[in-house]
Amino acid sequence: MYVQLPMIKAILERCNIEWIEPPNYEADDVIGSLASEIARRYGRAFVSSNDFDFAHTHYSST
Repeated sequence: MYVQLPMIKAILERCNIEWIEPPNYEADDVIGSLASEIARRYGRAFVSSNDFDFAHTHYSST
């Protein structure tokens, strides 16, 4: 995956799509934080991943 990142970033840049890349955080931590904020604002958030770190999470404000 790390080999693909420069290509993915170049595509996103050409399409004017912003990305975030907080230093010293793993992707699952960032995704979890974003999902929690979305759930807080809109009632729920869905994350689809084959990463087992997400198996124990559930985001809902209800």
